[in-house]
Amino acid sequence: MKTYRYRGAVEALRWTDTDEDREAFTIWFEAHGAAFETRGPFVHLPPDRRRGRREHVAPGDWVVRFLSGFSPMSDAAFEATYEEVPASP
Repeated sequence: MKTYRYRGAVEALRWTDTDEDREAFTIWFEAHGAAFETRGPFVHLPPDRRRGRREHVAPGDWVVRFLSGFSPMSDAAFEATYEEVPASP
């Protein structure tokens, strides 16, 4: 997991449907007391607290964690909106 910034920092991971991704997502979601499902190549997010609906993420798209929960974002929208925050030494 890396940190990205826009108007405030967010946590985000890009979904690529690999064993490594499934492990990273499991660790990330469990750290926030949440769970996700996979169906085929898609990851299904827990219901968003604001919208109350479950959303899915296709391979190559991003999952962004906001205060209200986890939200999907296309790769193009993510790249146009956020910049990576370098890791602290």
